[in-house]
Amino acid sequence: MRKSTPRDVKRAAKWNKDHPERRREIINRSNRKRMDKIVQWGREHPEARNQTVRKNQRKVREKVMKVVGHACRLCGKDGREHDGRSVNGVQFHERHYKPHPQSASALWYILKHPEDFIPLCIKCHTVVEYLHDVFGVSIEEIEIWLKERKR
Repeated sequence: MRKSTPRDVKRAAKWNKDHPERRREIINRSNRKRMDKIVQWGREHPEARNQTVRKNQRKVREKVMKVVGHACRLCGKDGREHDGRSVNGVQFHERHYKPHPQSASALWYILKHPEDFIPLCIKCHTVVEYLHDVFGVSIEEIEIWLKERKR
């Protein structure tokens, strides 16, 4: 295989600019082939796939905790992981109660919108959700109430 020259690169850039739909079609076909191989591997090796997924989710969760926080905003319990297990199960609460992904992609969504989420332990998250659903109390009102109570 010969090495690309600057002239080849210019021609390719011009072709890409002149044929955006065809370029997108070629890229999509390539991506589909790659995804088909990944899916097939996952079917053939389910346990290895599950280990990989868990490892990747742990890494993304660590990134989210660095950005959003690792301690419950209301009670202060620390939610860092020790020995691969969560201490108290810190969850991430959406401040404005907007709909957001609940599946594995939720962590990536939180990384893209960290200002919309706060860390809460399981108990506080349950209480906040209940107060919002039953009485319409927002997280900001709860934080103000807690600050006044601590005085």
